[in-house]
Amino acid sequence: MDLPGAFRIGLCTQEPIRALAEIDRRDEYPLLFGSEAVMRRTIEATGLDRNPRFRVQHAPYGIFSLRNQLSLPSLLRRGNIDVYHSTNYMMPLFIGMRGVKRVVTIHNLIPLLFRDHAPQAKNRRSSH
Repeated sequence: MDLPGAFRIGLCTQEPIRALAEIDRRDEYPLLFGSEAVMRRTIEATGLDRNPRFRVQHAPYGIFSLRNQLSLPSLLRRGNIDVYHSTNYMMPLFIGMRGVKRVVTIHNLIPLLFRDHAPQAKNRRSSH
């Protein structure tokens, strides 16, 4: 079955959440969502609402926004977050200065490597 890209990326995000819920009985996981629709879909797919070790929060600013760059590092610091995993290639610039370890997932390098094959990608528009 060939799924659209957004659904494949969603699965790549949901499956680690599901696995963490099964194997880790000690740590807590705050999850931030920029979209309420994605947040609801992820909760439904993973059962997060039944697991008290997962705290779900809507962050009302987009990942590509200036507000994200400025607000997320202090939000993580206030939440006493040890590791931040961005499921998108965007990582706030100042997050490392706050002592937060970082992990980033890059789902697709085609827009960077083969620009003619992905003319609609934001990566192509922003790189000129």
